[in-house]
Amino acid sequence: MPAPELETLSHETRGSVAVFEVNDWEQHFNEEIDQGEALYDEAVGDPEITGTVVAFEEIQSLGSEMQSHLSDAWSGLASAAPVDRIAYVADGITAMAVQANVDGGESTVESFEDLDAAVEWAQGDD
Repeated sequence: MPAPELETLSHETRGSVAVFEVNDWEQHFNEEIDQGEALYDEAVGDPEITGTVVAFEEIQSLGSEMQSHLSDAWSGLASAAPVDRIAYVADGITAMAVQANVDGGESTVESFEDLDAAVEWAQGDD
């Protein structure tokens, strides 16, 4: 079954890395978060995927409700994901804030400001 098209989220595979780009975090959080999380869960179920990157465009801040959701739901997704590396990409300290709210379980979690650098790291090409 093909993955659903979401207005606020695009996704692609780059080598062994599943890349998700959120183009409107606030709208995504309010309208499509469940579908986006299901898409992430489906992607990491592919045995060829060893890393993930979630990039946020135009994210201003993480409110307390968003932080709570990241801490609960995204930590659960990350902990269950059979991947080695998980990267978050955003301008400024936002990616670090996401990283701080997500427990990656057995996966190594890092934050970046550059998408290509995050993908390279997630592929394990140190």
